[in-house]
Amino acid sequence: MKFLDILIVFVILQNATANEEIKRLLPDISDHEALSIIQGPAFYAGSDLFTMIDGGAEVYLEYGFEVAANAAYLLDNDIRIEFQLYQMKDAGAAFGIFSSSRSKSDSIIYKEPELKLINDYYTMFQKGKYFGVLSWNGSNAKTNTIINDIRESVLRKIQTAEPLPDLVKKYIDAGRSVNNLKYIRGTIALSGSYFFSQQDIFNIDEALCIEDDNKKLIVFEYKDTTITGNTFSQVKSGLSGSSRIHDYKENEDVISYIDRKNRIVRIEKLKTSLTALIIEGESDTEDKPSTNF
Repeated sequence: MKFLDILIVFVILQNATANEEIKRLLPDISDHEALSIIQGPAFYAGSDLFTMIDGGAEVYLEYGFEVAANAAYLLDNDIRIEFQLYQMKDAGAAFGIFSSSRSKSDSIIYKEPELKLINDYYTMFQKGKYFGVLSWNGSNAKTNTIINDIRESVLRKIQTAEPLPDLVKKYIDAGRSVNNLKYIRGTIALSGSYFFSQQDIFNIDEALCIEDDNKKLIVFEYKDTTITGNTFSQVKSGLSGSSRIHDYKENEDVISYIDRKNRIVRIEKLKTSLTALIIEGESDTEDKPSTNF
């Protein structure tokens, strides 16, 4: 058998295993007589996700997407319930999608190792390497009960759950609300919090965006001081000639500028991290706003 044939067989077997793993987690609707399945479940692996998500798959692939399941149900022949379950490569990837997908008005319920939010017409949850979404087109007491049953039954089936990344845990343990955190693993995810450049000038391994009122603090973590220093030099080169900013200033450890939306941006080099503070509204960058939230 040729190498390419072996590789194709390996990929097929790998996808089949992933499909079986996520299939085991799908909700059992036999306890709900008023609920019937009308679509799926269908499974999507790798770049097939573009078929399921029109125009939004890139960020999932950037975080580390493995396989997804998609199904639709009908309640009392009236209310349509959509369900998507994503298996990511690890808990950090799943939390990254969860934290980036919610709106600012959503309030997260966090009881380690589970996170969930409940809104009028959708609910999202994350546990270990799994991220799930349920959405529906009509709300009443019966619908809410069934939605909660489906979500909780899936969460119970996820028996092995990795903890959140250390970077996230560090800020939660320090008293930060999980509602204010977005975990980042790439330039697409970063641009959802703030756009610096089309290039990966920060050499992103992992980062955390902390939002608070009119400001954001983005923390980029690195393995050692050498990588941090080299990255900071690259950030200087990438920003110093940018036409998107003005009032650019730099010294050995700090960059500051004002962007097109008159936001102050201050990037500071620390021992093994870079911090970027973004403040709404123009002011004097010489004031050196603190990165302490």
